[in-house]
Amino acid sequence: MGQEVGCRVALTWWIKGEQKSITLEQGRSYYLGRMSIEDLRTYKDSDPDPLRIYIYTPQGDAIVDTGFNSSITSRRHALITPKDCALDVLDHGSRGTGSKNGTYIGSRKLHGSRGEARPGDTIRLGATGPQFIVVGIYGDKRFITLDGGVPIDLPQPLARSIRSTSTVKLGEEAVVTPAPGRYKAEGVEVIVRDVNPETRNLLVLHRIQVHINRILTSVKERNFDDAYNNLMLILDKAEYREALTNAEEQSIVETYNELSMYVRGYVKSMKGTSVVMHDDVQRLLKRLDKYIEEYINSRALARA
Repeated sequence: MGQEVGCRVALTWWIKGEQKSITLEQGRSYYLGRMSIEDLRTYKDSDPDPLRIYIYTPQGDAIVDTGFNSSITSRRHALITPKDCALDVLDHGSRGTGSKNGTYIGSRKLHGSRGEARPGDTIRLGATGPQFIVVGIYGDKRFITLDGGVPIDLPQPLARSIRSTSTVKLGEEAVVTPAPGRYKAEGVEVIVRDVNPETRNLLVLHRIQVHINRILTSVKERNFDDAYNNLMLILDKAEYREALTNAEEQSIVETYNELSMYVRGYVKSMKGTSVVMHDDVQRLLKRLDKYIEEYINSRALARA
């Protein structure tokens, strides 16, 4: 689809199972996040909620309620500006110097910096915050472009819709397709491009590292349910296990060891509090130990 003349972009997201979408006007900028004190005054007629996530213009003439509430999302978290078939994304924050928890385009974190999001990319406000997907619009067609076999963050309703087709399989967060092609899902055309196995394996390993970073963030925020769920994605997903087993270097297992030390150190520092007895912390540590041991053994057998 590329940079065709007349191509526009939209943001789509799901809240409580309901799909929402906004088509963005070319040349206009929008804040994505909670409102600043100044914004709350500007939009007072709309009776905005200080904890609500809105998509709105700095000029005060357009506002969309996303339905998300998030105390960890910054005021004016991100500034987005559509440019043809792409979005210029700036991690903004209340002072314009960056948000507290960063803005993610796919797995890439922006912190006080900017990046480009194209149809098929996801924008996340913080490592565990609200998520939006960029959709391209060309004529009467809405489309996203995915790389075959590359794990990406897809909102689950879209993921389930793709999974339900006969030619595309979807794991928890990874599109796995046998061949390039075009498919329909949730009213969006999904264009799948091929990727060679070596590149695919590297991207899967990179995706694993993203989950590790989320585990660290969740542990730091004492969100152990989220930490455990991200660990389960890594340990229970066949594609991730295969990529780790075929890895030619030890960087991932070293990261796991560092992660285990971090979690243990954190739990030790919280000794005497109810956090130490949290079941998810104990399960997290047990699964980490078991996985690291099994991974090291499998690597040793592979080299023998």
